Amino acid sequence: MGRMGFPDPGEMEAGQIETPKAVRLALPEHVRDRYLRGRCGVLATALQRHTGFPLWGMFEGEGGPMHHAFVRDPATGMALDVRGLMPIEQIPDGSSVGDPVFRAITRRDIQDAFGGFDRADVAEAGKVARTWFHRWDKEQGELE
Repeated sequence: MGRMGFPDPGEMEAGQIETPKAVRLALPEHVRDRYLRGRCGVLATALQRHTGFPLWGMFEGEGGPMHHAFVRDPATGMALDVRGLMPIEQIPDGSSVGDPVFRAITRRDIQDAFGGFDRADVAEAGKVARTWFHRWDKEQGELE
């Protein structure tokens, strides 16, 4: 297993993560892996800036460590991370988290769990977020 409870590259077969009624984001595998193994917090923060959606975290049980950060649409309950838009129940797909607990978090929670991010991290996460929304606009219409 890689960092944050997600498998290392190559351990997950294509199509293993099912996202019915979801919008999948096709990014290069190395980019996707980066934001599933330790850099999810910086991407979640960039997605929050673009959407206004609140930050959420996936924890191992009540009171356990945070394993993943993402944003959640308060109107639909859908979660958004590097894989795309999906039901929140699918956030742990592919991870080793056995008892996932989801809750709203703050940027401080992200920093405490995953450490700080430098300017290059923030700039790259912003590019990934913009890519997601560009593809969404092109394929689906406006994000509601």
